[in-house]
Amino acid sequence: MGLLTRESGFLLIETNQEQEVVGYVRYTLIPYPDADMPYPEIGFGIPQSNARGKGYAKEAVKLLVAYLFAGYPVERIIAFTEQENVPAQRVLEKNGFVQEGNLRRSIFRDG
Repeated sequence: MGLLTRESGFLLIETNQEQEVVGYVRYTLIPYPDADMPYPEIGFGIPQSNARGKGYAKEAVKLLVAYLFAGYPVERIIAFTEQENVPAQRVLEKNGFVQEGNLRRSIFRDG
């Protein structure tokens, strides 16, 4: 279940057995000045701690990446994580993403 448009999408992640919602994946097309086509930027989350580490995010990201490469003329897909979010970085690495750098002072906390 979810919402898909040409510019963005938000999909729920459900368990196979119970069809319980455990998380989400999303994408947004981000225009870049020197690019012919906007890059899809993806994100994901598994809010319930008891559902983490079971491969839900890995599989959902895999399917979303396949959908984006099949449905859009893109050469790359981008994702951002907080530097401390090692589990999210692992999900991305397992799906072929490569870290290219760190954005410093890009998130403001507590204000």
